[in-house]
Amino acid sequence: MEESFRKFDEKLTPDYIDSKTIDEMVMNQVIMNAMNQFIPSRMTSSRWKLPWIDNTIKRSIGKKKRLYLTKLKRVLHQLTGISFRSTPELLTAR
Repeated sequence: MEESFRKFDEKLTPDYIDSKTIDEMVMNQVIMNAMNQFIPSRMTSSRWKLPWIDNTIKRSIGKKKRLYLTKLKRVLHQLTGISFRSTPELLTAR
């Protein structure tokens, strides 16, 4: 990273400073090079294949989802009289 900034400093001569557009182009180039070099870009595949999610956490997530859906079904039925079997699209998982 220090080398990138040294190169940037070398390019900043009085001629470059007078021209604002060239100065901006050099600055953008240095920033983009630093971002590409030092910011990780690996994306994780999915929620279930992350290394810190083991079987106990998966079970807890499933239990939470089941409890939420069970309570939602009961509340919807009490408030509206709609049963889950007649309109399952209302209870999509969030």
